[in-house]
Amino acid sequence: MPSFTTRDGTELAYHVKGKGEPLVCLPGGAMRASEYLGELGGLTAHRTLVLLDLRGTGDSAVPADTATYRADHQVADVEALRLHLGLERMDLLVHSASGNLGLLYAAAHPERLRRLVMVTPTAWAVGLERDPQQRLADARIRAGSEPYDTAIAALRRILVDGSDSEGERDLVMPLAYGRWDETARAHAAGNGRQQNAEAAAAFAGPGAFDPSATRAAIRRVGGEVLVLAGELDPHPRPDLAAELAACFPRGTVDVQPEAGHFPWLDDPGWFTARVEGFLAGAAVAAESEPVAAPAPAAAPAPVQVSLREVEDGDLEVFREHLTDPRSQWAAAVTRGYHYDADAFDRHWAKLRANPAVLLRTILADGAVAGHAAVFGPAAEREVTYVVGRAHWGRGIATAALAELIALEGGRPLYAHAAADNTGSLRVLEKCGFTAVGRVREFARARGEEIDVVHLTLG
Repeated sequence: MPSFTTRDGTELAYHVKGKGEPLVCLPGGAMRASEYLGELGGLTAHRTLVLLDLRGTGDSAVPADTATYRADHQVADVEALRLHLGLERMDLLVHSASGNLGLLYAAAHPERLRRLVMVTPTAWAVGLERDPQQRLADARIRAGSEPYDTAIAALRRILVDGSDSEGERDLVMPLAYGRWDETARAHAAGNGRQQNAEAAAAFAGPGAFDPSATRAAIRRVGGEVLVLAGELDPHPRPDLAAELAACFPRGTVDVQPEAGHFPWLDDPGWFTARVEGFLAGAAVAAESEPVAAPAPAAAPAPVQVSLREVEDGDLEVFREHLTDPRSQWAAAVTRGYHYDADAFDRHWAKLRANPAVLLRTILADGAVAGHAAVFGPAAEREVTYVVGRAHWGRGIATAALAELIALEGGRPLYAHAAADNTGSLRVLEKCGFTAVGRVREFARARGEEIDVVHLTLG
């Protein structure tokens, strides 16, 4: 297999698969051999994948100084590979923990990146991470069936109780896949053999990251960046992926439906079409760009979000949103009339006829994406909104709620959300709401008592 020697004399191996323009691929893990990436769902039909085994993993040599397993020390390895391949600029794909290595490389060598694809990345390098309770809440999107309930319980023992054994980690693995089928189980089984545990422990060690400096440096990246999240992936959730995309001048986020942390396994056709479409779509412009460091480019046009009066044809879409099990679990709300078409229609007719209810349909690029409302007596006006799961992670809820409260005009306004519904709480906070209390309430959608945060906008 091909190899090269990096700046400290360590010999690093890489694997070449496919045909077409080269796409350099950095595996996650952290510090897992590139073998698990396979053919990335069929990208080999369009691209020549250059799959690097990071130092101390796969067929690459163990370095003389194991302190160089730290992510910031490996930036030089990526640059050495680019030079070895003879590329003026390269297309780069990073997955999971190597998202951090990709961010550090982009900060150090922005002029050498043509396009960057970040697949379900972690982003500690720019300070985007969840605390243990938030991570546990994010995982609960899969709650309600096995093996996911067992996996969530194991994750709680790891994150909260500190019980981080190999057995517990094995129990958690179903959360990483959109489907826990034979393909997923075989893929997960390779993790122990493919990962260098010592290197993984050092990868994000003290001193590896300077988030403020990295955030500032990646603003110089002139190429397009795609951050691809999995709809069912607990880490990162689509909202965090959207925050990462916004760190780049030309960053965009997309969410693969029904996908987990390894989206090329869950729907290879969707994954390949999206990634290759992104790479090919940027090719013409990229080939004409100079090698010199580009000036920051304008951000891509955001989703066009608007509100309008509710129309009869909107109601069936609303009902689909309100009866979606994952949405119900996140919001911790369900109502009997959601499942009775006649009762549903009567309820909405009553709302639309009530002059005290400010009710609007949310449109995203002209399509019905959800609804939002302000209701209640003058001194107790409360906001509510529902955005369909297909539209999560794109900033639609925030834009719609901001427009709604501007229409309402009056203050104070009130809101509440499940304490573990971090996405909704972030939307409310971005629109100016502040938490004023927390209570225990029974959530019918979950069949148990939960913490509910109450917020106000003065």
